[in-house]
Amino acid sequence: MTMSYDPALAASEVLKGRFPESTRTYLLDGGTLANTHFLSIPFNASDKAGALVAINELMSPAAQTSKLSPENWGDLTALDLEKLSPEQQQAMNEVDLGEATLSIEELEQNRLPELSSDYIDIIEKGWTEYVAKE
Repeated sequence: MTMSYDPALAASEVLKGRFPESTRTYLLDGGTLANTHFLSIPFNASDKAGALVAINELMSPAAQTSKLSPENWGDLTALDLEKLSPEQQQAMNEVDLGEATLSIEELEQNRLPELSSDYIDIIEKGWTEYVAKE
């Protein structure tokens, strides 16, 4: 058993031959954590325009569709599917997530909201004190 924020990790590991083909994902009864990936431009970036071009590319429907594939990253899109064109939605829906991965609908339906950043310091302190200690 393993845990991951990436819903298609199991499918990706099956493709790489690291996990058996019988591997399947499941969700906890109370919901599942999901990770939002944030992109930003530092205030002191030397090329803000270049950084914005890179971010726009990473957030493009084509890049987000590629990111969804277990052959690449296997991570859910950061985009609102309802705001995409029918062709873009179809492209995402046609990504083969593999048998090991639950449907996007089921994953999204059971997704818990991300914690407020106010909790980060508390979590990191607890992790260091109780988990990462020697």
